[in-house]
Amino acid sequence: MKILLSLGLSFALMTQLKGADYYVSTSGSDANPGTQALPWQTISKVNSTTFGAGDRIFFQGGQTFTGPLIFAASAGTSTNPIVIGSYGIGIATISSTGDGIDITDTQGFLISSLILNGGNQSTNTGRGIYLLNDLTGNVTLGPVSINNVTISNFKYEGIAIYGLNGSSGWNTITITKSTTYGNRDGIQSYAAANGAIQNVVIDNVVAHDNPGTSGYSNPSGSGIVLGQVNGATIQRCIAYGNGARSSSTAGGPVGIWCYDSSNVVIQYCESYNNTGGSSVDGDGFDLDINTSYSILRYNYSHGNTGAGYLFGAAGTVGGNLIENNVSQNDGLKNGYAGIEAWGTVANDKVDSNWVFAQSPASAGIRIASGAMVTNLQFRNNTIFVTGNLPIVKGDTISGVTCSGNDYWRTDGSFLVSWNGVQYTSLNAWETATGQEAGTGFNEPPPWLLSMPSPTPTPTPTPTPTATPTPTPSPSPTPTPIPIPTPTSTPTPTPTPTPTPTVTPTPTVTPTPTPTPSPSIAFVQSPAIAALTASTTPSATFASDTTTGNTIIAVVSWFSSGSETITNVRDNVNGAINYSVAVPLYRAQSRKIAIYYLNNITGGTTPTITATLSNAQSVQIAIHEFRGINALDTTHTNNNGYGSATTGSITTTNANDLLIGAILGGTETGSESGWNLKVGSNLSVEYSIVSSTGTYAATFTPPTTYVAAIASFKGN
Repeated sequence: MKILLSLGLSFALMTQLKGADYYVSTSGSDANPGTQALPWQTISKVNSTTFGAGDRIFFQGGQTFTGPLIFAASAGTSTNPIVIGSYGIGIATISSTGDGIDITDTQGFLISSLILNGGNQSTNTGRGIYLLNDLTGNVTLGPVSINNVTISNFKYEGIAIYGLNGSSGWNTITITKSTTYGNRDGIQSYAAANGAIQNVVIDNVVAHDNPGTSGYSNPSGSGIVLGQVNGATIQRCIAYGNGARSSSTAGGPVGIWCYDSSNVVIQYCESYNNTGGSSVDGDGFDLDINTSYSILRYNYSHGNTGAGYLFGAAGTVGGNLIENNVSQNDGLKNGYAGIEAWGTVANDKVDSNWVFAQSPASAGIRIASGAMVTNLQFRNNTIFVTGNLPIVKGDTISGVTCSGNDYWRTDGSFLVSWNGVQYTSLNAWETATGQEAGTGFNEPPPWLLSMPSPTPTPTPTPTPTATPTPTPSPSPTPTPIPIPTPTSTPTPTPTPTPTPTVTPTPTVTPTPTPTPSPSIAFVQSPAIAALTASTTPSATFASDTTTGNTIIAVVSWFSSGSETITNVRDNVNGAINYSVAVPLYRAQSRKIAIYYLNNITGGTTPTITATLSNAQSVQIAIHEFRGINALDTTHTNNNGYGSATTGSITTTNANDLLIGAILGGTETGSESGWNLKVGSNLSVEYSIVSSTGTYAATFTPPTTYVAAIASFKGN
């Protein structure tokens, strides 16, 4: 067997020798040829070079290099990927105030044995490893493998896998033996179309203490979350301590979960001590909205503020299986249970799980009020509770079948709450409801006669293994992990999904221009573009823009459909997507979003264009400012009728720019200290403040509206 493995590895390395090897060391020079004897010095040299299949770029171990590392024109293949790694003694670090590594509209990469550090999650502006496909024509890219990396302190995801144009996405993404912590989210995928991301393997990954973002309206602070995926395996992974800063009340973070996905298997994983922040979720595991034909099995959830295992939500197709899992002492806040079904649930099976629940959980197993259930089966589970908890709490009972389960309370009593009626014996419940029908048990669980006390030991963050100096050349090539083939591929149901934040390029803090405090200053803003039916609204500056400044774009439109913004760009910065400050926000048929791009390349009267799907009656307003450093905080407000206000935000920086926007008829500003620009339906105000405080943009007259406000930090 060793001989066969050696031969296989040798063959794999031989196939990669078709390319060239390049070395980077802080003691080198960018004028060098990039050999190991005469290495390059900076990532800038790497970014200015186009690489081909089989080429390998190695950074000297133990040294730190300033990123981001960007690949847009280079491409490898499945058999000859472009390799990025370390050489010599120790592991190389890529440090960046923006993204760590960008792979945009290209494919065929192996990233191995690196440390990526964003410095500080609150001041960083990017992602650790960003895989972005926004090509037109429904193009699928891949493969990309990520192995033995540690990623920390980035503003958004540690690893992001995005497809942002139609059905363009990724196939064959492998992430192994890696750690992501201190980012907004650990690992996340998102695509504009369900099923655009296929065949994902996440194996032996630790995602911990990714706190999320306060003030963000979407769920943030998850360990591992896959969206719009068809065919994925998450296994032998650990997620803990995530979600501490989440403040969204619409939906919260989860240790490990998926949504808008099918044929996902999550197995042999542990998820613990995750929190939903202020009020929502913080679950261990979740099969969420539009998840179908997926499996949770052989997992261990404990000490989470939300449910141990949550499943359901709007639009769920179903056919999911939750089997042979353990939930211990979950549901520590907000009335969650060890296992909980909610929303739309169809043809799901919950089989052979062990649940240990105690106060403040609501129950061992719960079917939430308002759930729309078709053929939900609870079979052969052991549910063990202490105190006065009901063993099962069926707030919704239609479509639910219970059989072969063991129900036990530590004092020997029985309590099931079923459609608001309390049953104190198994026989009474069976007789009144027809559940169990002689198949259930009211007996002490075998092997366990008392509630175990959760004593989780935090999992240490693994350090990537050093890559030794090879002879004659380094070859950090891991053994390939086979990609599972989905057993079935149902047609996914498209569902409106919040547009994710997109920052695929570095943010370099410009050299500040000496100006009176505060340093932020308005430069220019043309009239708001006319209201028109378009999928590509645009606005053009009247004067040239200046390198290092920031452009802010507000997009609004009327439509009852599910349009999303796929990108915002300009004709000077080209393929660089603007970052989302406030994502698509809806009020009845009114929608609004705020985007921005720091450190622009100055150009001649640039035109900023947003790309939408099926948009109608759309407007765009653009501003240029100097002295902006980073996004501070955001807020959206959907009040329908009444006082037209964005709602308030509290800044954390003494020197901020406030951008308030409203869609809802011709408006006028109604407060001092703001500068107003009015379109036919879109109105935008800005204010530059010099101290921390609570602010809101207010408009008159009141009308049906949607409004948003974003705050940007000054230098």
